[in-house]
Amino acid sequence: MSVPSWHEDFRQDVARIDVPTLVLHGDADRILPITATGERTGKLIKGAQMLVVKRGPHCITWTHAEEVNSALISFLEK
Repeated sequence: MSVPSWHEDFRQDVARIDVPTLVLHGDADRILPITATGERTGKLIKGAQMLVVKRGPHCITWTHAEEVNSALISFLEK
């Protein structure tokens, strides 16, 4: 069973985002690989800042909390 929204194509919606955006993604995410999700998201949002967390698996907010929090604080201070 999958989440119904996984069958939706949100690329056009994502491309309409017009606020400063930080895309954080781990390069070791095996559930949502960076090449299939994070990199595409970063390219779809005009002006998005992309941060790749080295050896970051799925849910980097748990495994790399210090790096994620530091990046968020730095981004929000701008």
